[in-house]
Amino acid sequence: MADILVVDDDLFYRNLLVKLVSALGHTAFIAKDGLSAVEALTTRDFDVVLLDVFMENLSGIEVLEIINSLPDDCSSPTPVIAITSDESPETERRIRQLRAAFFVLKPFDHGQLEERIEQALASRSTASSLSTKATCRHT
Repeated sequence: MADILVVDDDLFYRNLLVKLVSALGHTAFIAKDGLSAVEALTTRDFDVVLLDVFMENLSGIEVLEIINSLPDDCSSPTPVIAITSDESPETERRIRQLRAAFFVLKPFDHGQLEERIEQALASRSTASSLSTKATCRHT
């Protein structure tokens, strides 16, 4: 069972994502916008983040920028699955530059999103086991 942060300002998609996460046997935590997402991410650890790209207050791109600026505490980075209805190459390129694990278009295929969540969890598990073998330096 994983803790997954669902970030979407659209109630319909937020509820849909929460149902999907719960159906997979994981625990969904909700952030209604980018500001709430940053607050959640700085107060607890999540296994995966499902992040809408276009939101009020802070966009998903801005949230990714903040995530990337957080100090490295020798834990594996939280995989982010960016979800958007914008299929422009510029948006996808920017999201990939910011190291989102996956880019999923709305309306999304449930099977594809389930697969991406499981892949993100597997990558975090692998990275976590590798980081425990490495020596961390705290300055």
